[in-house]
Amino acid sequence: MRGFLIIPLLSFVFLLFIPAIIGFYVYKDAESRNMNAILWALIAAFTPTYIGLIVYLIIRSDYEILHCAACNAPVERNFSTCPSCGVALKATCEHCNYPLQAHWKVCPECSTPISHYHKVQPAIKQNDTSIVKLLIFVVLLPILLVVIAFASFILYRVF
Repeated sequence: MRGFLIIPLLSFVFLLFIPAIIGFYVYKDAESRNMNAILWALIAAFTPTYIGLIVYLIIRSDYEILHCAACNAPVERNFSTCPSCGVALKATCEHCNYPLQAHWKVCPECSTPISHYHKVQPAIKQNDTSIVKLLIFVVLLPILLVVIAFASFILYRVF
């Protein structure tokens, strides 16, 4: 009779626990990338067969997580200076303060020639290792639960 208790437990884990973990992960990740976190968490958690998670993982690649090289505060791609510490993230035109690319010779806003001496600390892209942990969890947990269910079934039949 105890062997039949494992089926509701596995159902609970597959139907509630794993989608909740996926939703939490997607919410935190989308929030850090300035995406609509609640919408993506709901899509990832409630779309069957992990399709929502897969779509999110494909779309999120366009939204980088950038940090200031000086203070490690989160910054956006279009920031010229870090709002936390004030360090220059991009060179700006001396005449009009327009953000400049490193290879430009002339400011596209005011046509002023650019002197190439700029003390700048460009934003750094954060390495994302959390997806590996989530995928290991999502793949290994069901396998582990099936092994436990099979072992409990075998033990139930033996004893």
